[in-house]
Parts: sequence; structure tokens; C-alpha cells
Amino acid sequence: MNWFERTALATWLAALAFVVGALAPRAHGAPVPVKDLVTIEGTDPVEVYGYGLVIGLNGTGDGRTISYTQQSIRNLLERMGLTVSDDRIRAKNVASVMVTGLVTPFDRPGSLVDVTVSSIGDATSLAGGFLLLTELRGPDDLLYTTAQGAISVGGYDFTAFSGSRVRRNYVTSGRVPEGGRVIQGVDFAVPQEGVIHLNLDEPDFSLAKRVSDAMGSFWNTPGAVQPIDAGRIAIDLDQLAAVGGFSLAMADLDQVTVEPTMVAKVVINERTGTLVAGGGIRIQPATVSHGNLNVRIEAITGVSQPPPFSDTGETTLVSNATVDATAGSGSVVSLPSTTTADELATALNALGVEPRDLIAIFQALKEAGSLPAKMEIL
Repeated sequence: MNWFERTALATWLAALAFVVGALAPRAHGAPVPVKDLVTIEGTDPVEVYGYGLVIGLNGTGDGRTISYTQQSIRNLLERMGLTVSDDRIRAKNVASVMVTGLVTPFDRPGSLVDVTVSSIGDATSLAGGFLLLTELRGPDDLLYTTAQGAISVGGYDFTAFSGSRVRRNYVTSGRVPEGGRVIQGVDFAVPQEGVIHLNLDEPDFSLAKRVSDAMGSFWNTPGAVQPIDAGRIAIDLDQLAAVGGFSLAMADLDQVTVEPTMVAKVVINERTGTLVAGGGIRIQPATVSHGNLNVRIEAITGVSQPPPFSDTGETTLVSNATVDATAGSGSVVSLPSTTTADELATALNALGVEPRDLIAIFQALKEAGSLPAKMEIL
């Protein structure tokens, strides 16, 4: 595409962006259930963890340099009445791991939960391993769960004798589905009266009011639900007697839907060249011109030979460096105030602008005051 074609395309895209922006309605989020936006206060899960051993590995366990694995094997065997010295223990089929999981207030003794197993030694793979009975305790040092079972790593890692290696995903961590059995539940008294609170996952004053109004309309009790602040909503159970109490009221959160608030934000990850912008962001009037500058420095090494039959000359290496700079022709795009961020990205991509150049343009628009949105750089 030559310069004239690029300029014509830029003009056409700018005109199209103006027409589409003028006719398109303001973007709204799709309605989502309230239960996906809030968390019931007091129902936070308890994080549990414990140290354990994984056995049955095919020579991919910890090496002899991991002393605590050998000590764990010795202690385990001594509990079974066997006495083995450290120099007789081989741990290549055994790995030391940390086991983690979550116990919610609604998990009761006997409930099964998933646990995650992660190597803490120098084991190269946990594939095919079996987690021995492990106690999982919470921050209060109380025993909440025990875990045991076969590990699923969801990948593989094969190494040939020649040194070639084939790997998919990480195989030094895995999961034991329903491998944890709850021994002691988290204390939680189901409220039958009084006021309970819902915490918004993303605090916002307008969203808190929107959720409160939607729940009050659904139950036909406007005074029973009130926003406290940007992140908390109060529900008076005494006014919801006809609903059926706490459990049925919380079940209704799946039927009440609201439109989530759309925050004007542009997220940039310069390491990966990723840019994510909300489609409803309106660009203020601006003119964008961007051209690529490529600088190439190339070193050429040559050989300098002495004259024939010379007694004093020597063969030497000579380095010649060349510098070349080329600048691509930049296209100019005029943006009306009705242009959105997605329309701008589409127009620039059609002009052949690379993702990293697109990031630079959005950063320049932000500095110029033409991008009324928050910018977050990861």
C-alpha cells in the first residue's frame, strides 16, 4: 500500500468513525446476576495448608540433597515400626510437597474439597504420584481438613537419554479433585433476623445503588435494602419475612440482574504488547500522526592481507560498522469527539500499526488530554 492509498484509507476510516460514533447508542454492560457481583459478609473461606509426601514417582522425585525429604521418610517408617538409616534411604520416587485448599463456612464435616499439591524440593515431575495422608491446618493452627489421593498434573515432561526434552504445562504442581475431607467446619451462624451485608467485589457508588434498587424492586420492599457506601449493601431480614428468610433471600440473588458499571480504563502491558480498552471510551477531538523509525547497526568483519612476499606484514581482522536509519511514511487520522477507543484501534490496525505502536499512540492521547480514561500499566 503506497502513501496515497494509506492516506485515502485513513480519511475514509475517520469519516466512518464519525458516522458510526454519531449513530451508535451509548455502550451498556450486559445484565448479570447480583450473585456474581457481591460476596456475603462473613462467608469468606478459610485457607488451609500442610506439608506432605508424594510417592510413586517414576524417578522424578527429590534428590539426595533434599534432607527434609529423607527425614520425612525416616519418620514415616519409624511410625510403622521400621528403623532405616539415612544412607539407606533413596528419595528419587518421593517428593516433599505443600498441600493447600479452601474450606468455606458451608462445608460441613465429611464434605469433600479440592486441594492443590506443589513441590517444594527439586522434584522434576509429580505426574503419576500419590499424595499420602496430609493434615491441613488454618491460620489458627486448627485441623480443618485431611487430604489424600492421586495427583492430576494436566501435562507431561519427557526427557530422553540424548538430552532432548518435551514438556507441556508445569508438572511440579497438580490437584487432587475432592481429595480433601473436611474434619472441622468454619463457624458460621445463619442469621434469621437483623441486618446482613453484601460486599461488592468492585466497589462503586452507582453500582451499589443500582443493586439496592433492583433487589428492592424484586422483593417489593424498597426500605429493606439500602446502600451503606461504595462497597457495602445492607439487607434488613426483618422486612423480608415474606421472602422466607436468609437462605431463600440469598437464592434470589441469582434471579436479580443489573447492568454493571463500565469504568473508563485502558490497561497496558508493555512487556507483552497488550492493550485492553473499554469500548465505550469516547476520544476527545485529536489528530494522530505516527511513523515508524527503524535504526539498524550492522558490523562487518573483514580480513586484511599483507602484500605478496612481504616480510613485515601480518594478516589481521578489520571491523567495519555501518549504520542505516529508515523512517516509514506516517499517516494522519483526524478524530472527531464521537470516536470510541475500539473504533480508533480498528482504524489504526487497518493502517498497519503494530500493537506496541498502538500503545504509544494511546499513551500520547492520554498525555494530550484526549483520552478521558484511567490508564493502568502492568
